[in-house]
Order: sequence, then C-alpha cells, then structure tokens
Amino acid sequence: MIRLGVIGYGVRIDMLMDEFMKLPYLVKLTAVTDTDPKRVQALMRKDGTKEEMHQMEIDKIDALMRKCNIDPDEITFYKDADEMIDKEMLDGIIVGTSCISHAYFAKKVLDRNIPLFLEKPVGVTIEDLRLLSECSKKASAATVVSFPLRVTKMVHKVKKLIDSGVIGKVEHVQAYNDVPYGFVYFHDWYRNEEISHGLFMQKATHDIDVIQYLLGEKPMQVCAMKSKQVYKGNKPAGLRCNVCEEWESCMDSSYNIEHTRNDIP
Repeated sequence: MIRLGVIGYGVRIDMLMDEFMKLPYLVKLTAVTDTDPKRVQALMRKDGTKEEMHQMEIDKIDALMRKCNIDPDEITFYKDADEMIDKEMLDGIIVGTSCISHAYFAKKVLDRNIPLFLEKPVGVTIEDLRLLSECSKKASAATVVSFPLRVTKMVHKVKKLIDSGVIGKVEHVQAYNDVPYGFVYFHDWYRNEEISHGLFMQKATHDIDVIQYLLGEKPMQVCAMKSKQVYKGNKPAGLRCNVCEEWESCMDSSYNIEHTRNDIP
C-alpha cells in the first residue's frame, strides 16, 4: 500500500486525489496538514457541491470514498507540516498550498528525502528557485511537478508530428491558451496578485512547459509583458456577490454567470 500525505488540501488536490485512486495499485491518503480540517473533510465528502443532495447520491459518494480509501474519519489531520512528516510513515507527500508557500513546504519534504508531488509554480521568487535548487542537490527521492497539460492527447499528437521530422525544424512558435474557465483567474483569491502572482505564474508556466517539451530545447531567457485589457475594475480581492450591490448588473456575478452567460460548458 502507498501511504500519502498532503500539505494544503484544496479543490485542486481533491481532484488530483480522485485520479490517484484510479491507479492500479492500492493508494491510501493517510494524513493531511491544513489550517481548516473541517473544510477539508467537507470537501472530501463532496458536501455542498449541490444545493440539494438526495440521500441516494450521498450513499454513492460514501461508497466511492470507501472504494478509493478516502475516509475523512480515518485520516489524521495536522495543522503543522513538520509534525505530520515526523510522526507519519509516508511514501510520498503532495504539496498543494498557496503558490507563495510552495517552495517553503517543498523544502521540508526534500530535506527528509521523501518523494514529492509539487503543484506548480514551484516558486514565485528567485529566492524560492535558489532554495529548491540547493535542496535538490541533496535529495535523491523522486520529485514530480504538476504539469498535466504535457500528457494530453493533443500535445502527444503534436509531439509525434514534430519528432517525425515531417514538418522540418520548428523555428518559431505562436501559442494561444483560450479556456472556457478563464474568468476564475479574476475572481476570489486569484484576483489578489500578491498570492497568485498573475497569469504568468498561473497559466504561462503550462505554456512554457509544453513548448519546451514539444521542441526538446530549453529557453535561454524568458520574459513576461503584461497588458490587462479585461477585469480592470477597482473591486477588492475576495469580494463576494452576496455583499456587493452591483451583483445584478455585473455580468461576472455568480448569478449572471449561471443564468445569463453561455461560456460554461
């Protein structure tokens, strides 16, 4: 059995755990470090995902969790990552905290030479990168950074085409990343760039990874230029529709996204 621990359990990690549990060997989530265990437990149980959930649906979810070895009542919760790492015998640790603390918690795992799954971006400052570089020189355990777009069917098809040589050497790449959920990067905590560090960190890291993978070459320099043309507003980060007086006229309110707009598949 593979025993996993998580530092920072949010929606992204919850989605990831669903995929981990589909692996052809037994995986068990053993311990979680998070500042809000009750929120994590509700997320694991899929509580509140619908306004009204029938008992039959709840039973299905409970059965699925038992099958997938995710039972909140059997998971040990911690509020201190060091305590979890020191007390638990873990085969791997997933770091899914806010981006600004990825490097901080990754160091704790790397220093103990435990296999690490680290959400991107690995760091948000040059100091973060230097810290991780030093840690990687000492650690021998495997580390995986979450870049799932690299393994999509579309990217694999393009990679096969380029490697075949049929189109010759690629000298220039112009890429677009248009997604139907783009508005989320301007809502909730994403709106606070002190935490998210903008779309370069949140989305362009995927683009750079995919382009590098496709071409088989490493960039000598990378730069980012910003020109925000939408969502300029002056609303503070974290403002919610239920306390905003403009929710009815705002096309980006939760109400209008659900009932008026047509950009969610």
